[in-house]
Amino acid sequence: MIGNVTAMSTTGYSAITLSRKVVLLTRNHRDLGKVPGLLIENWTA
Repeated sequence: MIGNVTAMSTTGYSAITLSRKVVLLTRNHRDLGKVPGLLIENWTA
């Protein structure tokens, strides 16, 4: 069940970010890096 919630959250964040043409700040490069056209940055130290 937890895996499905994560996938749904990832899909939602990706869709919103792509539709607004902005950069998504996240530490989850493993999953979100697979989304074509999605711009992601990691701002953690």
